[in-house]
Amino acid sequence: MNIIDKFFVSTYERVAFKSYTLSKFIKADKYFRKILAIEPDRTGTCYNLGMVNYAMENYDEAEKYVELERARLGDSYELCRALGDIYWSKKDQESASRFFKLAKNLAMSDKEKNLMTKKMGVCASEKSFKEALAAVETFAEADKLMADKKYDEAEKLYLEGIEKDPSNFFAINNLGVIAMNIRMDYDLAEKYFGMGDEIANFQLIIDNMASLAKLRKKTGR
Repeated sequence: MNIIDKFFVSTYERVAFKSYTLSKFIKADKYFRKILAIEPDRTGTCYNLGMVNYAMENYDEAEKYVELERARLGDSYELCRALGDIYWSKKDQESASRFFKLAKNLAMSDKEKNLMTKKMGVCASEKSFKEALAAVETFAEADKLMADKKYDEAEKLYLEGIEKDPSNFFAINNLGVIAMNIRMDYDLAEKYFGMGDEIANFQLIIDNMASLAKLRKKTGR
């Protein structure tokens, strides 16, 4: 690759990642494709393109590009987890379960293994899988209620949701936020943040745990 192509690839990559972080997925898709046109074998580009399409709910495209990356690089935790999530969204229980199991075997941390164990549990039966898929709408409604500051109703739906899908650490985190900031029940908040921290290296949970520790120190509770 000549120096001009290297410049364009570097520029396109910055634009693509910035667009992705700003949820401008169509733009991110466009620039990741530009990179592929110049450097088809660039590591990570097919995976990133797959994740952009996953975010846009273009699940067939997401599967295609993540599988292209997997064909080149072999199995990894990130690729197998991504495929598990894609097949979950495609309502393919058997394939989702298979890739979550592969991801667990390739996981490098206990948190990754714990998360995959939760996801495998949800995929263990047709009943639990269908219930978890139905919980997607429950979580979405809870998020809306949370944004509207209807905390009692949001809390109720989050609790219903995690009964069906205990792998949703976003919902678990939000239960912790309600307990900490609205209920001011710091023991309950610690329980939820701990539950989330067991299955995800999620910065928001880490930050909330730090905030909770400061509140406990300040209030003596």
